[in-house]
Amino acid sequence: MAAQMCSQATLAADPGFRSRVYVALVAAAVAIAGEAKAAMTDTVYGKRQALAYAVLTSPQAFIERFSIMAASNPTIGGDVVPPVAVTGSTSANPSVVTTAVVHGMATGDTVQITGHATNTAVNGQWTVTVLSTTTFSVPVAGTAAGTGGTATKQPPDADLTNFGPFSMWNKAAGVTAVD
Repeated sequence: MAAQMCSQATLAADPGFRSRVYVALVAAAVAIAGEAKAAMTDTVYGKRQALAYAVLTSPQAFIERFSIMAASNPTIGGDVVPPVAVTGSTSANPSVVTTAVVHGMATGDTVQITGHATNTAVNGQWTVTVLSTTTFSVPVAGTAAGTGGTATKQPPDADLTNFGPFSMWNKAAGVTAVD
């Protein structure tokens, strides 16, 4: 349990994850700002609209809060694993990345690579093609053989869209059962 919470905290602080939460957060705010009152009470509608306006006015002010909420969601952060050390990469296109231990990814997963030296082209967020339990390729032309850094598996975009900011909006807006 403690290891899972540590992994979720690491995910919430990850720049690539935060960038993806930012996109989902703004998309949710736009959708909510345009929603009709429908069957909501005036209080619920008002709280949802106030948060949408605040997010659209200053989205950066909400990134940490929504990143933590998203990472702690069991669907998004439930299968988060700690980052793995990168031992090397190739200058090929696509660049092949080698990890020190089993990376645990599948083809199509998203990875955030940070701190990789020399072949800095592989730093960033990529969709992987798995080659073995300790190697995968990323769709970028390497600049030279590289070393170091970490690779962190990211939750799928579909999970962020379906279980991210939009699904947490009422809680973030302070909507309660009595509203």
